Amino acid sequence: MKCKIETFSPVHIGTGEQIYPFDYVVDGEYYIRYLLENLVEQYPSRVDDLASKIEHFANRRGSGGEQFSLNGFLTDEESDIRENWEYSGFIELETTRLIIEQLSSGFQADIFEAIKTIQNELYIPGSSIKGSIRNAIAYSYLKKDNRLLHQVKEKISRWQKSRAIDDIGKVTEELFRNGGEVKGIQSDLLKAVSVSDTQALSPDENLGICATKTVSIGERNNYKRWWSFYEVILEDRTLLLDIKLNENWLENQRAFELLGWDKFLGGKKIDFDFIINCCNDFAFDLINHEIDFYEKYNREELFNEALNFYDELKDKIETVENNECILRLGKGIGWTGITAVGLHLIKDERFDMNSYREKTRLGKKYVNLFPKSRLIDAVKKRGDIELYWPLGWVILSFEGE
Repeated sequence: MKCKIETFSPVHIGTGEQIYPFDYVVDGEYYIRYLLENLVEQYPSRVDDLASKIEHFANRRGSGGEQFSLNGFLTDEESDIRENWEYSGFIELETTRLIIEQLSSGFQADIFEAIKTIQNELYIPGSSIKGSIRNAIAYSYLKKDNRLLHQVKEKISRWQKSRAIDDIGKVTEELFRNGGEVKGIQSDLLKAVSVSDTQALSPDENLGICATKTVSIGERNNYKRWWSFYEVILEDRTLLLDIKLNENWLENQRAFELLGWDKFLGGKKIDFDFIINCCNDFAFDLINHEIDFYEKYNREELFNEALNFYDELKDKIETVENNECILRLGKGIGWTGITAVGLHLIKDERFDMNSYREKTRLGKKYVNLFPKSRLIDAVKKRGDIELYWPLGWVILSFEGE
């Protein structure tokens, strides 16, 4: 099935690496990943200049003074040498000013790197998309089967030692696996769903830099002091991909019976309509949860833009075409978005969430609210912080064969 993803807000799928001020330049609305080694090969005399500059800043380390950056080292002519650009993208003028301000004041301005092809083109891995689909199906399954949801909660509540988020994932993964009673590919139902990586996009028109704040209830201003910067696929971008179902692998009735999926499906089968409905079901509940959070803590109307975003997204999910669904991908998903059972646990007043959190070391034990933090796109204008939209929301459309 030919599909497409449209980014409803900026998306960051990270490599786990950071790009340091040694490696990039910001200039107006340009962000440039720069190859400094090329420059020193072209102009050997600049090696001594670089060494002198680095020594100067090293001697001032810890004094809170200005940080080293290519912005302060390269001349305008050197910045404009295109053959020394590894790639470039877009950056808001306010974000450029903020990064320069951060570096001048002695703060870090590292940028979290987005995943790219070997040609430095942007894409979304199929594994990220399939993981989001898998999570939505598991959420919908647990929502429909109260008995099974109760069993999962009971299992989790009996844990007696610290368990990582991966352990929560393993609990919901078991919903798709039959324990080996049916062998081969059919031992995991969702192995029958194949999701390709998306097409690659040129960074020139599609890569951006987001400045973000971590919203954290209880902080003086309802957000953390520091800034984080991310390479992102910008909003309103379209990426093509393929999603395939192996019908033969999904016809083993014994596998469905072992997992209880025959009851969940009610005589229906796992097809594209099924995937769409599950994804929208999960997205709708998650959006409502986020709206409740931002409405409850909207001190001095700080979260108005975030609420407007979610209201618009909620309108979208209520009017999507039959072939469309909403997903959340990458950085900013949060605990409730990445764990199929997380939202169920938070909404259940009978579940001892505080005891569970103490065992699993989730959040600060003296803070009752969990999760209390959100990552959100922000700008700094004339000294004021303005919060805008969360990262990672996309629309997946099934276009046809």
